[in-house]
Parts: sequence; C-alpha cells; structure tokens
Amino acid sequence: MHKNNCQCASCKAKRGEYVGKNNPNFGNSEKQRLIWANRTEEERAIINEKISKKTKGRLPSFGMKGKHHSEKTKQKLRGYKVPRETRICTCGKSFICKINSTRKYCSFECSSNYIVQKGRFLPNLVPWNKGLTKETDIRIKHIADKVSISRGKQATRKMNKSECLLNRILIRLFERNYKYVGNFKVIIESKSPDFININGQKKIIELFGDYWHGENRRKEFGDLTSNEEHEQKRKDLFAKYGYKTLIIWQHELKNIKKLEDKLIKFNSI
Repeated sequence: MHKNNCQCASCKAKRGEYVGKNNPNFGNSEKQRLIWANRTEEERAIINEKISKKTKGRLPSFGMKGKHHSEKTKQKLRGYKVPRETRICTCGKSFICKINSTRKYCSFECSSNYIVQKGRFLPNLVPWNKGLTKETDIRIKHIADKVSISRGKQATRKMNKSECLLNRILIRLFERNYKYVGNFKVIIESKSPDFININGQKKIIELFGDYWHGENRRKEFGDLTSNEEHEQKRKDLFAKYGYKTLIIWQHELKNIKKLEDKLIKFNSI
C-alpha cells in the first residue's frame, strides 16, 4: 500500500501534482477512469449517444473498405479446388489434369514425338510460305533478314554468362586474338558470329546454347534437323567466305580441360 505522502508518479498524478519531464501524461488514464466513475447514468447515456451518432455507418480505415473479392478469390478463401479428370495420351498412358487445362500429352517426349511424326511444328498449322513462288519466297526472306539485322543493331546486346566464360578462356589461351562480335558488329548473311579471329586468320568460334539451338529450335521454329545438320549448315554458310568455324555447345563449358584442348587444336590448324 502507498502512503498518503507517497512520491511515486502514479500517486502524484492522482493528487494532481506534476509528474516529471520524462512522462508528464502518466496517470491520465486513471484520471479519466475516476471522472467516468463519478458521472451519473444520464450523463453516461448522453455521451454514448453522441459517440454512436458520430461513428454510425463508418468502417475502419483498414481491410477491404470500398473493395470486393472476385469469385476466384472467394473460392480460394473457401478452399475451393478445381476438379481433376483422367485423360489418355497418344502413347496409351493415362494422366490426371485439371478440367480447364489444354494438356493433351502425358510428357514432353510424347508431344515432341507427335511433332516429328507429323513432320511439322504443330498440327493444323499452315506454313507462312505456302502457295508462294520461289522468287517471292526468296525476296521475302531477304526482307526479313534486313529487318532482323536492323533490330539487332538497335539493341545493345551484351555477353551472357556462358559467353563471358568462353571469352575468359580465349583470353587466357590466345591473349587478344579473338574478339566478341555477337552484338552485330560483324554480319554474314544475316548471321552474327560470336567470336572472330582478328590476328590475320579467318576463323570463327560459335557458341550454341542448348535451349535456343536445341529444344527451342525444334519447338518454336519447326526446324526438325539434328544438331549435327544444324552445325553443318552454319559451317557451310561461313565457309562460302573462306572462314573456318568451330562450334561449341553450352554443355561443353562444364569440362574446361577438354574444351581447352579442342580450342588449341582448332587454333593450330
């Protein structure tokens, strides 16, 4: 129990004395409680009515004020799940998927096998050059090459991670004999090689990404040729202008010793 002349902050606040600079408002809640306790029931009713009139029809400032959930979000909040169904693939296997999905195959291998069997990119796809003569087809290809070159020059392309790694290896082995020109500084029939020899030898080193020159080439562009045929096309294209070409795939960068031997052998030819 506190004494009558207690000097603590709470007792000072009750007596109405100055509490101190650190907490001058200490004890205000106690004062308000005493004031409310001393009021009559009529006074309390009048105050409650005033508060209810002021706060009538109001919503808190946080939450979903003025907003509404969509049906999808309502279903998610309720724990709704899209029903599943079993479908049969072309290979004969069954797989489970959502009702609203457009999936037709159980795996990527089945879809790629279906594309190879049909001999085109996708079923029901009409090629863009169907019904054109050879002259118009060649003319349109030349226009497309010019457009791709102009777009490539406008874009400030930089080396990616795999190209940076190969560039470091070339600098370590051959100093500055090979320069990166994959940003359309050198163009040969609308193709921009990655690295070119600048020390008097007509040699080119191309770096092929496993995705862009592998799966994506077959999937998006409908080029169903093998990787070896794809490499030979690029070599033949540069060979018209007297260049020897070495093609390196992205997965070869994992074995650096083997790659270095391959580069030294190509440079010594």
